Amino acid sequence: MKRTIARGAAALLLLLAFAEPALARSDEVRLVDKLFLEGELGVSVRTWTLRKDGSPDAKVFEIAAPARFRKPVGAHGDLVLELPGVWASIEEEEKSEYRGPADARLSASFRPGGAGTRVGIFVGIPIGASKVGEEERAVAEAVADRMLGLPIKRFGEGLDVGASLVHGFALPRSLALSAGGGYLRKGEYAFLGSGGAEDEYEPGDEIFLTAGIEGEWDGAMLFRAAADFRFRMFGTDKRSGEDFYEEGDEADLLLDGMLALAPGRRIDVRGFLVFKGEGSERGAFGTGSIDSLSIERYLRRGMTGDYREFTAAYTHRVAGWIDLSAAARAADFGEYAVANSSSGAALLGSGRVFEIGGGAETDLTARLRLLLRAARLFGEAEGGAVDLTGLDLGAAIRWNY
Repeated sequence: MKRTIARGAAALLLLLAFAEPALARSDEVRLVDKLFLEGELGVSVRTWTLRKDGSPDAKVFEIAAPARFRKPVGAHGDLVLELPGVWASIEEEEKSEYRGPADARLSASFRPGGAGTRVGIFVGIPIGASKVGEEERAVAEAVADRMLGLPIKRFGEGLDVGASLVHGFALPRSLALSAGGGYLRKGEYAFLGSGGAEDEYEPGDEIFLTAGIEGEWDGAMLFRAAADFRFRMFGTDKRSGEDFYEEGDEADLLLDGMLALAPGRRIDVRGFLVFKGEGSERGAFGTGSIDSLSIERYLRRGMTGDYREFTAAYTHRVAGWIDLSAAARAADFGEYAVANSSSGAALLGSGRVFEIGGGAETDLTARLRLLLRAARLFGEAEGGAVDLTGLDLGAAIRWNY
């Protein structure tokens, strides 16, 4: 099940990377520019402390160091390479730790002839560790927990290949529609199972369909709004050649809005809603009693239920060259849904997480931009049985040539 969460995260990255509407928002994707190369080097630190009566406190820690490079290809294409590194740990009675690279990602998108059709290609390059040692197993499974929101949720898997095709349609009144779909082929990989035995895992493939609408209205104030709908269908995972787990189909709704109050002052709002179908009950994933689980064992249970997230941010430019922002995020996680679950089995996976923080951005030079952020994290899971508190810090340098 942890495998399915990691796959869902990778697929969501795939969708966001190249399944955007063909007439994309200019501050998200720039397909026409004269840049030779654009890069971003960053570091993100996210820590959590989880408490439960009758169990020692568990501390989860992750430092992600992503490098991202974008190369315009002609007037209508982009090539993007992402190389993430990670240092993660979980410590309860004992400590489990991993340091090293995570799988790289190479994606390309282009519009043939500059038309409204966008073609996307994605490759997940397996340079991370799929066969983690016994001392790394706990952290490798814990970082995939969706409530923790860690930037890197998997260290290494197989060779993934995907493609998408999206077409945009311009409408009157500054509106645009888009529709398309894609396919994601997940590569087989080996991992060390219980007792140190090596198993082969073959993830199920994914097919997704997407549709969107967006508009922009420029009067006394500039207003932009967009809505994207995605439907994802998953194949059956196989372990050592046998059917192992089938994730439930998923419908995603992404809502975006931006209101520019004045030059350098704007409000951004976003909603992300996930509606999850029932998965197979093989392995009884996500079932059990929270009272009988330590925090570490609880985090090692994979859980993927419904999900609702809302964020709001206000940005204000000061001194003409520094953008300061304040932001808040609320996320609600529904419990894991399993088909034909055993009578009396408790389903795990529900919780609420909140973030309050802010950030700053400024141009150091004409080619260098500095980004900083910080947020306080808190929440609860399983009806208050688990208490969560944490901190998120981040910094990045963007440059272009």
